[in-house]
Amino acid sequence: MNPDDDSAFLRIVQTPKRDIGTGTLEKLAQIAGVRGLSMARAAESLEVQKQLAARPAAALAKFAEQIRRWRVSAGSLDAAALCEKLIVESGYAQHLEATLKDPATRARRMENLKDLIDFLKAHSRGRDAIGDLAAQLALLGNLERDDSGNAVRLSTLHASKGLEFRHVWLVGLEDGTLPHEGAINEGRLDEERRLFYVAITRAKDTLTLSHAAHKQRYGELLAQKPSRFLDELPAEVVVREGDDPERDRAEKRERAGAHLARLAEMLGGTD
Repeated sequence: MNPDDDSAFLRIVQTPKRDIGTGTLEKLAQIAGVRGLSMARAAESLEVQKQLAARPAAALAKFAEQIRRWRVSAGSLDAAALCEKLIVESGYAQHLEATLKDPATRARRMENLKDLIDFLKAHSRGRDAIGDLAAQLALLGNLERDDSGNAVRLSTLHASKGLEFRHVWLVGLEDGTLPHEGAINEGRLDEERRLFYVAITRAKDTLTLSHAAHKQRYGELLAQKPSRFLDELPAEVVVREGDDPERDRAEKRERAGAHLARLAEMLGGTD
C-alpha cells in the first residue's frame, strides 16, 4: 500500500526466500539512499538492477514486478480478496509448510491468516478501505510491542487487558458505543459492563471519561446519550466538568501555569 515504507519492504522481501540476500539488500539500500528513493522504488529501477549481481538482480526484478501486479489488483479487489490473492501468489502458505515442522504451530499460523481475512471481510467497505485497514493492522501490531517511555498509547479496550497506565482517557462513552448498540438490543449489558470495568481499572492516577453530544453518521448529525454506565459510578469520586465553572477555570489556570513552567525549564529558564 505504501511503496515508500522501507520497513514493510524489508519484512516481506525475504519471506518467502527469493535469492535476495542481506548483501544485496545492503547495496540496494545504499543505492536507494544516494538516489533519494525508497528501497521498493529502487528495486523497480532498471538502472539500479544493473548495479547488482545478475542472479539477485533478476530475483529483485521479479519481486518488484509481482508487487506492481498486486498494486494494480488493489484497484479492483476488496481487501479480503486481495489478501487471499497475496497468500496464494506469494507462496506464503508453501513457505509455512516448508519452514514450520510442528503441525500444531503450522495450523495455528494458517488459522491466523484465516482470522486476518475474516477481519478484512468484516471491516472492508470497498477498495478505498484497503489503506485504512492496513493502517489499523499496523496500529494493532504496535500495541503488541512493549514500548516503554513517556508516550501516548492509543488502544482498544480489549487490547488494554493486563496493562496499567498512570493516566487514562476513555472516549466515545455513549449509549450505542459502550454499551454497544447490539448488546443493548440483545440484553448483553453485563458483558459490556465488565469491559467498561476493565477500561477504568487500567488507570493508576487519573481517569478522564468523555462522551460526544453529537456524532455524524451516514451524513446525518445525530444527538448522543451519555453511556448509562456513567451513572453507575460512585458520585463522590466523579468530578464532572461544567458542574462547577469556577473550579474548572481554576484547574485550567493551574494546568496552563504548569505547562508554561515546563516550557521555561526546557528553554533553560529564560523569560
